[in-house]
Amino acid sequence: MVKIKTSKDASVEINYRITSPGADEAPEGLFIVERRSGVLQVTQPLDREKRDAYTLWVHAIHAHDGSKAEEPMELTVHVIDQNDNRPDFSPSSFHGSVSENGKAGDVVMRVTATDRDDPETDHAMIKYRILSQTPEVPSDYMFAINPLSGVLSLTGGGLDRESHAEYKLILQAADMNGEGLSATCTAFVTITDSNDNAPQFLITSASASVPENESGVEVFRFKVTDEDELGSANANTKYNIIKGNEGEHFQISTGHDKMQGILSTAKKLDFESTSAFILLIVVTNEALFTQPVSTSTATIKVTVEDKNEPPMFTPSKIQVELSEDTPIGTSVTYLRAVDPDMARPTKIRFKLNADAAGWFHLDPDSGRVSVRSDLDRESHFVRDNKYTVQVLAYDNDTVASTGTGTLIVTLLDVNDNAPVIEQRKVSLCSVNPVPVQLDILDPDSTGNNGPFTVELQGEHRKSWNIISNSSSPAIYLSPKRRMALGWTSVLLRVYDARLVFQDSSLDVEVCQCEGAMSGCTMPHLEPHHSRLSSVSLVLGAIFVLLLLLLLLLILRRKRNAKDVALLKDPSRDNIFYYNEEGGGEEDKDFDPSLLHRGLLEHQAVCTDVIPTQARPTYRRQPQSNEDIGQFLQENLQAADADPTSPPYDSLLVFDFEGAGSEASSLSSLDSSSDSPLGQDFRLLQDWGPRFSRLADMYTAGEEDDMDTVPGKTEWMSQNMFQEGLHQVYMQSPNPQAAPPRAQAVAQVQHGDLDNARIHRWFGTVVNTRLLVSGVAQVLGAIACILSTVTYTCMSFNCAVSMATPVWSSLMYLWTGFFAAEVQRKANKLKVVALVAANIFSSVFGFSALMSTSLRFQDSSALNAKQRVGSYVARGSSITFTVQCLLCSLYILFLSWRGLRRYSPTAVQSYSRVAQEAEDTNGPLLENMESNL
Repeated sequence: MVKIKTSKDASVEINYRITSPGADEAPEGLFIVERRSGVLQVTQPLDREKRDAYTLWVHAIHAHDGSKAEEPMELTVHVIDQNDNRPDFSPSSFHGSVSENGKAGDVVMRVTATDRDDPETDHAMIKYRILSQTPEVPSDYMFAINPLSGVLSLTGGGLDRESHAEYKLILQAADMNGEGLSATCTAFVTITDSNDNAPQFLITSASASVPENESGVEVFRFKVTDEDELGSANANTKYNIIKGNEGEHFQISTGHDKMQGILSTAKKLDFESTSAFILLIVVTNEALFTQPVSTSTATIKVTVEDKNEPPMFTPSKIQVELSEDTPIGTSVTYLRAVDPDMARPTKIRFKLNADAAGWFHLDPDSGRVSVRSDLDRESHFVRDNKYTVQVLAYDNDTVASTGTGTLIVTLLDVNDNAPVIEQRKVSLCSVNPVPVQLDILDPDSTGNNGPFTVELQGEHRKSWNIISNSSSPAIYLSPKRRMALGWTSVLLRVYDARLVFQDSSLDVEVCQCEGAMSGCTMPHLEPHHSRLSSVSLVLGAIFVLLLLLLLLLILRRKRNAKDVALLKDPSRDNIFYYNEEGGGEEDKDFDPSLLHRGLLEHQAVCTDVIPTQARPTYRRQPQSNEDIGQFLQENLQAADADPTSPPYDSLLVFDFEGAGSEASSLSSLDSSSDSPLGQDFRLLQDWGPRFSRLADMYTAGEEDDMDTVPGKTEWMSQNMFQEGLHQVYMQSPNPQAAPPRAQAVAQVQHGDLDNARIHRWFGTVVNTRLLVSGVAQVLGAIACILSTVTYTCMSFNCAVSMATPVWSSLMYLWTGFFAAEVQRKANKLKVVALVAANIFSSVFGFSALMSTSLRFQDSSALNAKQRVGSYVARGSSITFTVQCLLCSLYILFLSWRGLRRYSPTAVQSYSRVAQEAEDTNGPLLENMESNL
């Protein structure tokens, strides 16, 4: 390559050596130098494309000692290019696109080839050309390529994607200005779609029907085709109604596949207005047409189906004004509605659909709205002084249709609400207190509420003061003197602007502090405890009053019992029957022959004494606004004191015993209590066959009554013995010989007989036990009410839900009084009612007992004394409830025993011998036709 020589090699022996890459560094050994001659040589072929230059350092050194003879010299070796590389396309294939409506010169793509040879020489000068085109339509030179830049473009129009969607081109690149080494590649040209085809309707004429008064109903679906690329904007369709939709009753939209048009109603159609529509619809694409095309249209006839339309209110919102004190029955308005169905004559009726407060009445035929109940502007149903009612109008078609309207009533205010103080309790300091502001509420409107005036009532004026200011609506309460600590009550009267007032009680807590109230730390008693004490006093007074009334009732009953003799000498004897009412002397028809036998020669004498006093004046009618009870009471008293009304006082002699009587005198009956015969009825067995049945009857009754009612054997025995003697001596032993009237009256109805026997049981046998049980039940019920109210108010703040024993005690109270009434005058209906009442009371009382026993109160909020009082009241409530329950069960036992004993299904007949018509304690005559 070159010979290296130094100027010093003439005088000394010089050796040469090279360093740097290509010599002693990689690529090592590429260049060598002869040590003595200095000739540089290359050992391998060089590749310029890998490395176009090498930098070597040449060193000259003394041969004898190896020391440096001169400084190293830099030697650069340049590699000269040769055309040893072909052009290279990267990538090997190219893809481009052009619209089918492209014009000449439109760029399709650009291809690029590279050559590794020296670009400064012709070895890297590349030129391009098209070798072939597939397909060769519409011509074989549809594309051209720039030989230097490689830009591929159209040479003219005429592309059609629908015919040929892609072209394939073979391109060549050659160096040495196209004369050297060459390479080829493939270029693919895709023809993109353009909107050069219009969509077409598959059906261009159609008909459909749709019901009236329905919007959003699908009428018809149009299907179309398009030759352009499906899914692109060139094929996606859109539709327009170009004729027949002037009222905008219809709308058309595109289906989800973009190839359907969906026609639907945009408004409710009215058959009476238009019964049919003819629509002209055109279809286009989302993209604009790239060339003039003929669009497709379709015609559809839409028929409206007639339906029963609801009546329409005119107007739809009826607004009226009413004063809230409008009288009931006042006419408010008349509803008016029209039926749009002209071809269907129907009758319209009206109805209130949503009258939340129930204030109005609507005549369904005339539509007249009237006031049904009292109006109230302050009701929670009223918003902004307006009360809204939804009204309905419906026709009488086969399928009725209903229209709605709104009645808006504006209520005008009247001053019907008195002002009240909002606070129920306030607190202030005992020393130099700051006045307490009072808030006043009045739900009336402006003009009927403020300004307010507050006045102290009664003795409160001496201790308190009201502070008000005409320029401010605020009202303050302050004490005139230092008040005692604790709670006190202040009575205030509040007036509104129209002097309507109401008294309000305010609980004031006086605390140990000074000035403004910052907190009351002293223990205090809540005001409701003081009210509880007042309630307890009132209930205690009621309890004492009821107890006194009960004692008076018992004393009166005992006095009446003493006044009536058990057995007395009657001035005259009558035979009465339970199924007949009896009066006195002159108002009773009877057969005197029943009272004697074979003594007709002695005639009865009756001497009437006609009174000579003046007859009292009776009031014919009551005065105006007079109590009818008072009017009847006055006339009753006048009738009782009238001496001229029968029966008159008379001396009546019916018969006398005299000689010839088949039996001895009966006058010794009253003295029979002292005789052994009055005590031992078994001696009747010795009196002959006539008395054998009588002995069987009353000795059995004596044993039964002795077992049932100890202590009453003597009285019952005398009573029944007297009845037996009347049966033996004063009735004919031969039933056929008795007069017809006697046989008729002997047939007594079973219900009356049962009542008589039950009355005997409850009036004599269980007299004291039933009365004592009723009294104990009444007293226990009253005590239970008091203890329950006390416990509820102490532990539950007077919660009504915890006062269940009060309601059962009220039922016990009633059943106790009813038991006393049954004891006084019993019959089967009363006893059955008493049994039912006690069953209900027992069940109710047991439920109340369980409720009170199982419900516990958290006593953490009560102090020690209050807890003790709460436990005592609760225990008392449970105790008295149990007492009432036991009394009720005992009354049930007595009632059941009486019904079971004296209400058999077997036939019984009873007769009664009494001295007076109203005597209910007289002896009973028992005739047993079957064993009880």
